[in-house]
Amino acid sequence: MTTIVNEVVDGKTSKPGGRKGMPKTVKNGILTVLLVLVLLAFVQIAVKMGWVSPLILSAPTDVWSAFIDQWSTPNFWADVWSTLAATVLGYVLAALVAFFIAGMMILIRGLEPVVMPLIIAVETMPKIAIAPILILWLGFGQTGKVTIVALVTFFAILINTLQGLRVTNKDEYELLQSLGATKLQLFRYVRLPRSLPYVFAGLRTGAVFALIGAIVAEFVGSENGLGALILSARSQFNVPGVWALLFDLMVIGVIIYAIMAALEKKLLFWSKDQTNPTG
Repeated sequence: MTTIVNEVVDGKTSKPGGRKGMPKTVKNGILTVLLVLVLLAFVQIAVKMGWVSPLILSAPTDVWSAFIDQWSTPNFWADVWSTLAATVLGYVLAALVAFFIAGMMILIRGLEPVVMPLIIAVETMPKIAIAPILILWLGFGQTGKVTIVALVTFFAILINTLQGLRVTNKDEYELLQSLGATKLQLFRYVRLPRSLPYVFAGLRTGAVFALIGAIVAEFVGSENGLGALILSARSQFNVPGVWALLFDLMVIGVIIYAIMAALEKKLLFWSKDQTNPTG
C-alpha cells in the first residue's frame, strides 16, 4: 500500500499490464499544436469569408506563401545575418559588461549606491527615444545596432547577476573566512557558483530582449536587417510579407532562447529547484 501511495505522489503510476501512459510533456505538446491549428483555421476562415479585412490580418496560407518566397529573395539571408549578428554581438557585449559591473559592486563596498542610480536612470529612458541619437552618433551600420541591443539587454542580466551574487551559504562563507580566505577567493568559491542559476535566468531573459533591441535599431535607422524589411513591406502594404517576417523573428527568438535553456541544463545539471522535492 505504501509503495502504491509513493508511486502516485511521484507521478510514476502505470496503466494495467505494466504499460505506462503517454508522457505529460508529449500530451502538452500535442495540445499546443492542436490549439495553434485551430486558431490558424479560424483566422483562415475569417479572412476568406470577409469577416476581417486582409489589410489587417492575412490568411495563414498567404503568409506561408510569402514566407516561402522570402527564401528565394537574393538579399534575404544577408538581412537575416545582419539582424542575427547585431543580436548576438550586442547580447554578448551586454553580458560581459553586466557581469563585470555586478562583480565590482559585490567586491567593492559602497560602489553599488553610487553606480546603481545612474544605471537605473539610463534604463528608465525609453530606448526607442534614445535610439535615433545613438544612430546619429555611431552611424547606420552594425555599431549602432549592437550598442542599442546591448542597452536593451544589459539591465535584465545585471539585476539577475547581482541578485545571484548576493545569495551565499552562511556556513560556507564563515568557514572560508575563518580559514583566512580573501574577498576574491570568497567571491570565486562561494558567491560565483551559487549565482549561476540567477545568471542564466538573466541570460535567458536577455536573449529575448536582444532580438527586440536589434529590430528597434533597424526600425530607427538601418538599410538592412529584418526590421528594415518589415518597414519596406509595410510601406508597400504587403501585409502577408510583414506577417511572414514576424514569423521569421519568432523562429529566431525561440531558437536563441532554446539554445540558452539547453546550455543552462547542460552546465547547471547539479542545480535543482529547491521548492520542488521531486526535482
